[in-house]
Amino acid sequence: MILIKKNDLKNYIFILFIIFLGLNPYNSEIILFGFPVYIKEFSLILFFIFSIVFFNFNKIFLVNKYLFLFILLYFYAFFTIFFHDYNNIIFVIYPLLVSVVIILIAYIYSDIADYEKFFYYLSWFLTFIFLLYAIYFPFGDSGYNRLKGPLGNAATIHVSILLVISVFVSEIMYGNRVKVLSGIGLFINIFLIILTGSKAALLCLVLFLMLLMMRNFSFKKMIVTVFLGFLGFVAYSLFFLKDRIVLEDFARTSNLETSLAILFSKTSNIIFGTGYGSVWPWYIYETSFSPNDLYGVYLVHSEGITLFHPHSVLLWSFVELGAIGLLIVLYLLISPFFKYFKFEGYKWVLLCGLLSTIPSFLFDSFLMKNWTISIFWMLFYFFLMSKKYQTK
Repeated sequence: MILIKKNDLKNYIFILFIIFLGLNPYNSEIILFGFPVYIKEFSLILFFIFSIVFFNFNKIFLVNKYLFLFILLYFYAFFTIFFHDYNNIIFVIYPLLVSVVIILIAYIYSDIADYEKFFYYLSWFLTFIFLLYAIYFPFGDSGYNRLKGPLGNAATIHVSILLVISVFVSEIMYGNRVKVLSGIGLFINIFLIILTGSKAALLCLVLFLMLLMMRNFSFKKMIVTVFLGFLGFVAYSLFFLKDRIVLEDFARTSNLETSLAILFSKTSNIIFGTGYGSVWPWYIYETSFSPNDLYGVYLVHSEGITLFHPHSVLLWSFVELGAIGLLIVLYLLISPFFKYFKFEGYKWVLLCGLLSTIPSFLFDSFLMKNWTISIFWMLFYFFLMSKKYQTK
């Protein structure tokens, strides 16, 4: 008889669930009581109920300060809903509830017994899923063949890929497994980063290399970092057309200018925000349009036009939640940097991977949407910020 420890079983179930999310049909949805719900969202809620029943039910009551701040952020977001009148308020409340579920799932499963084995296996499964995307999902906006799939679109999936890269680098530098296999996994995921065609992805990859180099600086490491960065830029240029490198983006510029104009139209907005979902009621648009039809969708405000979602966690938190929400988000995103000189070995490289993803919060929307990416990122976050795992 094969006996599986409860913690190992929990890890395997989480990996299987991530595989299910990764292979789930793109944008499939069901109608519950007349309300459109994506299958992957509904499965997240069912998985959360399953998790609190079978694993660590008491853990959600052992709140650390980071979980508390995340919950506080979303509680405040719920409170600000009443600052504004909504035609379909359920489309604002529902995604907020799913976001809380994501945080709690990640927190429950962040208590990992054999974390090196868990992250190694999870990273390989994700690598295979990303490779499937490269084969079966070559449909990019504006005609570009950019990597995307159920676990993330071309502008966001690099966050998960960067975390996978950090696992393989950890294995190469400090792990006990076959380093050649980890090297292959690393090479594949760097290639996948390039296939995203994302400027933010390249920036984050270079940041990851710099974080690895800065702590124990050497001229050799600097040369290797510059060389790898140059190769990545050349590969990016070869795969994608010239205008993918242009930094000007009218839609995002208008999104920024209009949302800030709305924010500064009232003094109270600066402190308390305009109200969650008041500027970007994104969920109703994502459930009303197909992914291809969403390109070019703008919202018209008296101050100008915005995109249907903020494309920035920091912009979202400042505009809709005010200085109160922004300060909470900044504290949560900055806190991991203070662990940079405290960690050693395997966990230090994972931390570098987590830190390298933080600039992405400037360029796209996580935490309150893109849940399949957020759950993986939050798992890393709670694992690395837990006092239990902060020993050398």
